[in-house]
Amino acid sequence: MRRLAIVLLAVLSLAACSSAIPRHPAVYSPAAATDLPEPTTISAGDSALAAALAGNGGDTTDSTESAAPAASIDTSAWVTVSPAGEVFSIQMPKTPAVSTSTVKSDAGPGAVSNWSYADSSKRSFGVTRVRFGPGALSRIAAGTIFDTAASMIATQIGAGTKVSASSDVTLGKYTGRSVKLGGGTSSAVVEIFIVADEVLCVLVAGPAGLADNGSAAAFFASLQITA
Repeated sequence: MRRLAIVLLAVLSLAACSSAIPRHPAVYSPAAATDLPEPTTISAGDSALAAALAGNGGDTTDSTESAAPAASIDTSAWVTVSPAGEVFSIQMPKTPAVSTSTVKSDAGPGAVSNWSYADSSKRSFGVTRVRFGPGALSRIAAGTIFDTAASMIATQIGAGTKVSASSDVTLGKYTGRSVKLGGGTSSAVVEIFIVADEVLCVLVAGPAGLADNGSAAAFFASLQITA
C-alpha cells in the first residue's frame, strides 16, 4: 500500500475574489444528460490525507446523487462562497458552516478547512480544502491522490459504498477527477482538484435515490478555481 510521499517544487500564490462571477446564470438549466463513464479501479492510499479529505463535518454520511436528469433551478438567491486567501469560489443555497482542523501526515501537518450546508432533504453541499506545506505533493502522481481521496471518502460515507463511475474533469487550467459514489444507503458526487500544495474536494451527498432537483448540478457548475 503506497503512502503519499511529500515534496513539491513551487508554492502557488493564492487569491480569492468575493465578487467572482459564477459560471451559471440566475436560473440554471443543465445540459443534456450523457452516458456515464466506465468505472475506474481505486487503490488504497494515505490515511492522513484520506482523513483530511473526509473531514467535512460528517456531511458525507447523509448523501445522494440520482441518475435522473437534473431540473432547472433558480439560483438568484444563492450565496457566493469565496473566502479570502482560498483558491476557489462557489455558489451555495445558503451560507455554509465553517470548520477547521489539522491533520498529521508523513509530510507534516495539513491544514483542513471545510464549508458545508445541508438542506431539508438531507442533501449536503461541501467544500474541503487540505493545505500541505511547500513541496507536499510533488512526488506522488495526481491519479494516485485522486484515487486515494475517492476510495477513502467512499469508506467514510458508509458500508457498501463504492465508486460507480469516474472520469477526468477540466476547470480552466486544472484537470481533476469527477467521481460518483453509491451502493449503500447514501450516495455522492465529488470533484477533486490539486492546486499546488492543496487538495480541493467539492462534494454533494445525500440519501440514496434522492433525485437531483437541479441544485447539485448548479453547485458544481458554479465552481471556479481562482488561483
